[in-house]
Formats: sequence, structure tokens, C-alpha cells
Amino acid sequence: MCTGLAEGRSHPTFAGMKKILITGASGFIGGHLVREALEGGYEVWAGVRQSSSLGRLPKDRVHLIDLRYADAEALAAQVREHAAEHGRWDGVVTTRA
Repeated sequence: MCTGLAEGRSHPTFAGMKKILITGASGFIGGHLVREALEGGYEVWAGVRQSSSLGRLPKDRVHLIDLRYADAEALAAQVREHAAEHGRWDGVVTTRA
């Protein structure tokens, strides 16, 4: 499920920008990476869990995607579905060791 700007659809502000996914975006480090990416002109997709606290994220400037990290097959299906609907990410940044 995607939410955020225009309920998960591309926003005209992001036209022509590089699109990245930042996993763990609701955490301390991830939140900083989101802000840096936005300042760098990236279209940011914030990978979060449904239970995540989103208070630190600038929700009016990012796309949120609830990723199923615990299930590798479900996560792979989500990535394929995202690519079919929204196009591929140009890069993925993960905050997980």
C-alpha cells in the first residue's frame, strides 16, 4: 500500500528527479537520510512498517510505502508491483546493518 503525496501517485514537483527508496525511514538515521535526499532533489519513497511512528517524516514531501520486511517473498512481490505501477527506483538506501 502506498500513501503520501497524491495518495501514492507521482507528484508534478518530482518530475524528472531521481527516485530512491530509503528503508527504515521512520528511524533516527533514516529520517536524516530522507531530509538529505529531499534537499538533494530526489523523489523519496520512505519504506516504513505499518506500526512505525511517522512523526519525524515530512509526509507532505515523501511517498510512504508499508514494506513487509519480515517476508522475503512478499517483499519481492511488493517491489515488482511497485515497479509495474510507479516505475523502478533508481536506488535503494538501507539503514539496516
